[in-house]
Amino acid sequence: MIQMVDITFYDSLEEMFDDLGRAMKKADARVRPTQAAIKPGQYFINYQYDLGFPIFGEIMDIETLGANPEEQKYINEDYAQPHMRYYKPTKAYSIACPEGEYGDIHLSEIDAIIDRELFGFYRQHNWMKPRSE
Repeated sequence: MIQMVDITFYDSLEEMFDDLGRAMKKADARVRPTQAAIKPGQYFINYQYDLGFPIFGEIMDIETLGANPEEQKYINEDYAQPHMRYYKPTKAYSIACPEGEYGDIHLSEIDAIIDRELFGFYRQHNWMKPRSE
């Protein structure tokens, strides 16, 4: 499968940041109440049609991410920034990364909130829907 990538060229750094700001406002406007209400410990699916597979994730607790008090202070300050309002820390899994990796997700990218059992089902099946016999 050949995947096309869009590349945007900018005449200045300011133009790039202006475009980024507009994109972030559009993404923030797409956040639905259900997405905004997700809590640490809940699970989600982010369908990645361009990749051809879903990403499964768990919302992490911002307050427990730091390895030490100084790092935790930095994390708390980072997520308290206005532009981070709709970002949540996650541990995400997929067929491309079955062991999981830490990062964050913009809440508008969450397609479904799922329960622990369904998350476990997909984990048991290597992050893929089992094929019917």
